[in-house]
Amino acid sequence: MPLPHAAPEAPDALLAPCGGARHQLYSLIGLLVAWALCLSCCLSPWAEMRSELVEVERVSVSLWSVCVVQDSAFTCKPHGSLLNMPRPLIMGRGLLLGALLSGAATFAVLVPGLSLVHTEKCESRVAPSCGLKRRLRAVGAWLCVVTSLLEACPVTWAGMETARRHAEDAMLAGPRWDLGAGLFMGWASAAIYVGTAGALWSSVRGGGARGGRGEASGQRNGARQEYV
Repeated sequence: MPLPHAAPEAPDALLAPCGGARHQLYSLIGLLVAWALCLSCCLSPWAEMRSELVEVERVSVSLWSVCVVQDSAFTCKPHGSLLNMPRPLIMGRGLLLGALLSGAATFAVLVPGLSLVHTEKCESRVAPSCGLKRRLRAVGAWLCVVTSLLEACPVTWAGMETARRHAEDAMLAGPRWDLGAGLFMGWASAAIYVGTAGALWSSVRGGGARGGRGEASGQRNGARQEYV
């Protein structure tokens, strides 16, 4: 009577990576793009005013300075005391700097958690290396959410204040304030951070599911070998 032998494990069970490599790659690219947009948001104007009487005159207000373009002259003057700055800009300075630091911390946490960094594979989700990588990616996902909130709050507040001033200026038929390019960069960066968090969480959940299947397969094969 032939004895039952352990069935060979599927290649996917033996070489199940510590999470979805595609999601991890997308999250890394998204994180770099979001951080670059956040830096551009800090340096770009948040509000602009064009004079209808003098078309070549434009005033741009950023977190750090007020720039005036008139004819061929371009002058910038840094903000004076913080007490004289609008509250959205004061809040934007603090939270945007926090978002930059949080984004850098996310990158520092995410890179060691990528399965692409090391070629080591795991057979079960309880393997120490894969469990640590999944925890690092989970922390990176939460940091992405925190960074998006740090960036979206001041940008949205500044956008609402600019829209209110635009409506008031329209009633007075004077120069109108418009949304600056920095606000759109901030909104885009916050949205990309949220998408990056989703990709990271998908890699964490997907890696755990594949690891669970590999662990169950290993237990079945171990039981068969004991029977033999």
